[in-house]
Amino acid sequence: MHPDLDRLVRAQEIDRVLTGTRGRLERLAPRRKAADDGVASARLALEQAEAHAKAVALARRTAEKDVETLGEQERKFQTQLTQVKKNEEYTALLHEIEAAKQKRSERETAVLETMDEEGRAAAAIAAAKAALAAAEKLAASEQSTIAAEESVVRAEEQALAARRDAVLADLPPALRARYDRLLGAKRGVAVAVLEKDACAACGSHLPPQKAIAVRRGEGVVECPDCGRILVPVTVPSTP
Repeated sequence: MHPDLDRLVRAQEIDRVLTGTRGRLERLAPRRKAADDGVASARLALEQAEAHAKAVALARRTAEKDVETLGEQERKFQTQLTQVKKNEEYTALLHEIEAAKQKRSERETAVLETMDEEGRAAAAIAAAKAALAAAEKLAASEQSTIAAEESVVRAEEQALAARRDAVLADLPPALRARYDRLLGAKRGVAVAVLEKDACAACGSHLPPQKAIAVRRGEGVVECPDCGRILVPVTVPSTP
């Protein structure tokens, strides 16, 4: 087989492996994001728990203030009760006192309920803090693993890229440029095997004379349909 065809076949195999290697690098990004998202989610849960606790504390303070205000109203009405002379006014004040007592009782219940809720909110904050710490620990471990994997894969990528350059270095510039164009245009497959006088990539049949030329491997022959460079079926399987 012509030396240029041999170089192209080896370059194609290197590019196949290189594509997979770069794919492994690309798949690291979602893993990094997933680790970061886990921490962000746990941090958001903690912020929400803390915001809820603040809202509950505010509700308790508001209820306590209402109890105090209503108590003052009751005492004021009780004082006025000793000063009225008319039955109608006395009865009206009794109604006011009873209403104030009822409202105070409801607000006292609200104080107790919010105190219970504050306990639950504090427990939720503690749980959220523990979950955040666990998420941060897991993320740190995952990021460390990813960084180690990336270092290994990038070293593989660099080694493959160097081998690729070495293989393609002796190709005529025009043929190398054609190969690179095909590689980009044909989804990483610039070289195809001839199988039963047809291009194995697209299935297009070659005229007998062209098929013979490919089998002889004496020069560069392109598929008349997809444009890929065709090589005999018996080609080197390793770069």
